[in-house]
Amino acid sequence: MRSRTSSCRTPYWGPTPPPWPVTGPAKDVRRSEDFIGPHFFSPLTNVVVPDAVLGSDKVPLLEIITGEKTSERTLAKAIDTAHQIGKTPVVVNDGRGFLTSRVISEFIDEAVAIVGEGLPPASVEQAG
Repeated sequence: MRSRTSSCRTPYWGPTPPPWPVTGPAKDVRRSEDFIGPHFFSPLTNVVVPDAVLGSDKVPLLEIITGEKTSERTLAKAIDTAHQIGKTPVVVNDGRGFLTSRVISEFIDEAVAIVGEGLPPASVEQAG
């Protein structure tokens, strides 16, 4: 795989990365500036993400994780590719955890605060 990635000028899309930084694996390719980590979101039902938020029962997102050396050219090409395959790109900097893992605590904290202010938990759950 190394020789294949070193001979092309298209971005190297690693496999959907585990929830740890992509900069490490990028060091294993010759041109780490061409390395990008995609995370294709699995379809989620409206139990997880309400229809009112997304307008459908699936998540059309593609998380694009940039490494320390990912070039602007590679990022632009990845964004174009996401659009070509019907996905909405969400660009995030390299780090531990996927976007959803990084932001879920904010939603949970807000829900707990609202319940703490006296709103019934069932109402918070229904608000989605």
